[in-house]
This record gives sequence, structure tokens and C-alpha cells, in this order.
Amino acid sequence: MVGWLARLVLVLSVLGVLALDGFAWASGRVTTQDRAEAAGRAASSAYAVTADVQRAYDAALAEVSGQGDTIDPATFTAAADGTVTLTLASEASTLVLHRVPRLEHLTRFRATVTTAPSP
Repeated sequence: MVGWLARLVLVLSVLGVLALDGFAWASGRVTTQDRAEAAGRAASSAYAVTADVQRAYDAALAEVSGQGDTIDPATFTAAADGTVTLTLASEASTLVLHRVPRLEHLTRFRATVTTAPSP
């Protein structure tokens, strides 16, 4: 009697961990794009006011600070019309996936966005 119950608990525990990792992965994928767009809007607004690429980049970084995201300076561009293009990189916080060397790359996401200044 204990044998089947122990197996059931073990199987349900493994399925629960896999479900949590799947949710964390999906959430990381979606929020990376959202945070990239927010950083792009902040950079566009800053560039529209200051016309300074460094201040626009700093505004984008400030928007995503504290979330572990990075913005690749090589991909950050600001056009004369205030349009900003940037690439944001983030990593999903998973329970198991990031600990498996062959699967770790699946937890890293990149989103490239181009945003125009608000009218």
C-alpha cells in the first residue's frame, strides 16, 4: 500500500516541478518582450527631450534596473526622429532548467524592439 502511494507522490511532485519550470519559462519569454518595449519607450522619451544618445541609453537601463536585464550597447541606436532600437537580454528564473547544462540556454531570452517617441 505504501509503495503505490509513494510512487504517486513522487510522480506528482516531479510533474509539479516541471509545471512550475514551464510557467517560469513562458513568463520569462513574454516579460522579456514587455520589458524591452518599456525600455524602448523610456529611451525614446529621453532622446526626444535631450537628443543625447547616452542619456537615452541610461533611461533604458534605469527602466529595467533591478530585474537582472541587460541592454547590449552595440545594438542601441537612436535616429534623428527619436526612434530608438535596442536589444534586451534576460534570463528566466527556473527551479531545474537553468541547472541542466544542456538546457540552460533555454532560459536566456533576447528581444529587439524599435520604438518611436510619443506624439
